[in-house]
Amino acid sequence: MNILSSYPNLKGFIVIVTYGRSGSTILQRIVQTIPGSCIRGENNGAINPLFRAYQRAKRARFHFGKSPTEPINPWFGAERIQLDSYSRGLAGNFIEHILNPPPDARWVGFKEI
Repeated sequence: MNILSSYPNLKGFIVIVTYGRSGSTILQRIVQTIPGSCIRGENNGAINPLFRAYQRAKRARFHFGKSPTEPINPWFGAERIQLDSYSRGLAGNFIEHILNPPPDARWVGFKEI
């Protein structure tokens, strides 16, 4: 299932990234006043391990899965890694379980320092 199909009004994503004590919370609150916006607060960098997981899968696919592998190969099946669907799944899980926006959201995002 494509998670974005659950949000038919979605126009885009907003990510606020800055350093502490810079006014990011007030900016988050201002953007949150836009009708249909759902800008969550910090999530302790929960998206970072997802990005690293994608990078590792990409390396496995294109470094160790350059050609078909045999069952005796420690990288057996690396050439079959489906990066597009894997990345969509990672992003979808982040949106659904971390951001968890309401179904009528038009703008979805978060802020992180």
